[in-house]
Amino acid sequence: MAYYLKKYANSKYWYCRITRPDGTRTSWKSTRKERKADARTVGEGWDAAATSGNRVVTTSEAYRYLAEHMERKKDSDHTMEVLSLKASHVISFMGENRDIASLELPDTEAYLDHRRAQGRADSTIAKELGYLLGALYRCRRLKLYTGDPAALWPEVLPKSFPSRKRWLPWE
Repeated sequence: MAYYLKKYANSKYWYCRITRPDGTRTSWKSTRKERKADARTVGEGWDAAATSGNRVVTTSEAYRYLAEHMERKKDSDHTMEVLSLKASHVISFMGENRDIASLELPDTEAYLDHRRAQGRADSTIAKELGYLLGALYRCRRLKLYTGDPAALWPEVLPKSFPSRKRWLPWE
């Protein structure tokens, strides 16, 4: 982590300072965020922009790249609706403008715990995280992401689930 957060006693906002790769530091700059989690997201974006020559790819952009790929494959409208629904849950938790390079295993484990607390089944959570990993793999193929998406899968979550038996009436 090459950014630091602090909160001044006379301010309601969090401040961020970036350490550049050459070791120099920027001055403290207000994130204009009152919550530390929101300030952390802003700091991660500033850090990624300052420390890498690559452009920052957000979670919403990553899902957009996956959706475009699925449309080129001519996936059904229902599949596209499922992608949109699953992506909306992950984006609402991770943040729409979060840099995908900043995603780590503790983030996906926190998402798993959050969705379990809401009463969601592990199979549903696995589908949501599967689409996230699919978006990251797509970005890696486009040379926009250098990490390993498989390393983000929580160990406690099975990768596959037994299929359900569905009975249809003879009609």
